[in-house]
Amino acid sequence: MEIAPFDLERWFAEVEHDADIMLAESGVRPLEASRFDTDPGELGYVIPTAGDPDFRADVGALHERTVEETIFTCGTQEANLLAFLALVDSHAVVVTPTYGSLTALPESFAEVTTVPLAEPDWTLDSDAVADAILPDTDVVVINNPNNPTGRYHDEAAMRAVYDVCADNGTYLLCDEVYRLLAEEPQPPVASFGRYGVSTAGVSKS
Repeated sequence: MEIAPFDLERWFAEVEHDADIMLAESGVRPLEASRFDTDPGELGYVIPTAGDPDFRADVGALHERTVEETIFTCGTQEANLLAFLALVDSHAVVVTPTYGSLTALPESFAEVTTVPLAEPDWTLDSDAVADAILPDTDVVVINNPNNPTGRYHDEAAMRAVYDVCADNGTYLLCDEVYRLLAEEPQPPVASFGRYGVSTAGVSKS
C-alpha cells in the first residue's frame, strides 16, 4: 500500500512551531499536568478494544445504531482508516475539496473518482454524485461540515446523496468531526439507514 504524502501536515510540521498566532489548527497548546488529577485510582477492569460496551451502547443510541455497530477509535483519522479498510474494494467516490486523507487513503488501494462541490457556494449536487457512481462503487465519501470550505450541507442534500448510494448498494461515509459545532446539528448520516457510516470525534466540538 502506498499512501500519498499528506502535504498539509508536512507544511504544518515546518511552520507551525514558530507561529505566534495559529489560525489553521484545531488543537490547543499543551497544559501543565499539575492542572489535572492524574491519579486514576484502582480501575479494576480491562476495556475491550472497541470500547466499553455500555458506553458504546449509549453513543450508538444517539445515532439509532446498536452497540455492535458502534466502535471507539483513537480519533477520527483512525475511524476513517478502519472504515476504508472495511468498505473499499475496487472504487470510491470522494466529494472535494476535502481533508487530504479522505482522498489519499482510498486512493492507496482502489480507484477514486472525485466530484467537486459546485462553486462559488460549494454546494453538494446529488446528481453529480450519482453520475460518478459505478455499479461496483463501494463507498461515497463526504466531509460535512466541509473542511476546508466550512460549508454545511443541509439534511435534504445529505439524504439525497444517501438515497443515491442506497439505491446502488453503496455506503455513504461521512466524516462529521465538525458536526456538533453547528448551532443546530443535523442528524448523523449513520442514522439514515444501513448504508450510512458516520465518523466523528470529540476534539473539535
